[in-house]
Amino acid sequence: MISRKLPRVLGLAARMLGDRSEAEDVAQEVFLRIWRQSPDWEAGNARFDTWLHRVGAQSLP
Repeated sequence: MISRKLPRVLGLAARMLGDRSEAEDVAQEVFLRIWRQSPDWEAGNARFDTWLHRVGAQSLP
């Protein structure tokens, strides 16, 4: 899953932050948060990508 989603998360973070190194740190934090918050994801109520972006937005400085 990470190998499929990482390029999108990294690209989004890099565009928003303008710094590739900072974007890599944010992407790492996003996947850590996804792991920790995975019990909260309700498969029937939201697409995984939508939830991933919500968690990602919370990870940005």
